[in-house]
Amino acid sequence: MIKYKARSIKSGRQSEFMIFTAAADDDLEPIVESAFENVEQVVLEHVDQVVGDCFMDCVNCLIGFANNKSSHQISLKAIALLRISEDRLAEGLVPGGALNELILV
Repeated sequence: MIKYKARSIKSGRQSEFMIFTAAADDDLEPIVESAFENVEQVVLEHVDQVVGDCFMDCVNCLIGFANNKSSHQISLKAIALLRISEDRLAEGLVPGGALNELILV
C-alpha cells in the first residue's frame, strides 16, 4: 500500500513511522529490511509530504534503524538518510521546517 499509494497518504504518516520504528528493533532481518525499504522510499521520493511533527517522527524512525542490531548495512544507510534529511531541512525543502535565521546579540 505504501509503495503504490504514497501520494495519497496524508494523515497516516505519523502512524506509519511509529510502526516502522517498532520494526527497526525487530530481531528478524527480513522485517527490518522490508520496513527500511519503505522508509527509504518515503525519505527519498516523498519528503515533501512529511510535514510538521511528522518530520520528527521520520527522524526518530531513522535513528531507530541506525541503531538496529540485525543489519549493519541498514544502519549505515539510515545514517546517510539522516544526513540527507538534515540537508533538506537546512535548505528549506521540508514544508514547515525552514530554519529561521539566528540572531546573535
